[in-house]
Amino acid sequence: MGLMLALVLVQAVTYPTPQGYVNDFADILESSEESSLEVMLRDIEQRTTAEITVVTVPSLEGLDIESYTIGLAEEW
Repeated sequence: MGLMLALVLVQAVTYPTPQGYVNDFADILESSEESSLEVMLRDIEQRTTAEITVVTVPSLEGLDIESYTIGLAEEW
């Protein structure tokens, strides 16, 4: 029988800390856009209990978007 070894490369990702419904860490939104989104998303949660957040990041730190977003959701 052969012995198989699996090497798993784990990339340490530092996720940002949430700051509200709108988290523009890439700094691409105008402050008026952030404010409008914040009000709209707060209203949606109050009316429906659905929680929605907007997140922009300057880098996915080498991950594909799916892996990054799942990791971010688990962290938050």
